[in-house]
Amino acid sequence: MDEQRSQAYLALIQELLECPGGEEPDILNRHLELVDGGFVQVCEWVAVQLQEVGQENQGVFCRKALCL
Repeated sequence: MDEQRSQAYLALIQELLECPGGEEPDILNRHLELVDGGFVQVCEWVAVQLQEVGQENQGVFCRKALCL
């Protein structure tokens, strides 16, 4: 996975974390080119990182984003 793709995944995750509830499917649909195995890996990595620093809710959200 190249750096540019990783940054795109992280930007998408940040957008999902900051969006109003219920807009997640629309955001994912606008970025379907990023919804792949690499995105799943980065979501899991971000979820672990968030939970390690005490941001449990956001970590759980990242894992749920994989199911949308």
